[in-house]
Amino acid sequence: MNVSTALWLNALRHPDKLAVIYGERTYSYQTLNEEVNRVANGLIEQGYRKGEKIGLFMKNSDYFIIAFYGIVRAGCVGPY
Repeated sequence: MNVSTALWLNALRHPDKLAVIYGERTYSYQTLNEEVNRVANGLIEQGYRKGEKIGLFMKNSDYFIIAFYGIVRAGCVGPY
């Protein structure tokens, strides 16, 4: 099981429980999981394949968490 699977399982078990707080933005497990799916699907639609390396260059934030989990969920490797 990878961290993305753990997030998905928590979204099933505790969809309304608070998962992330960043400033004034909050995400339940369900909302976070939906955002991660959007990123993963976007990467796959852009042609990224399982095992490809993806780098992230961004500040620590809620968006970093979403991007990181999205990369993992798409089957890619990162961040580098």
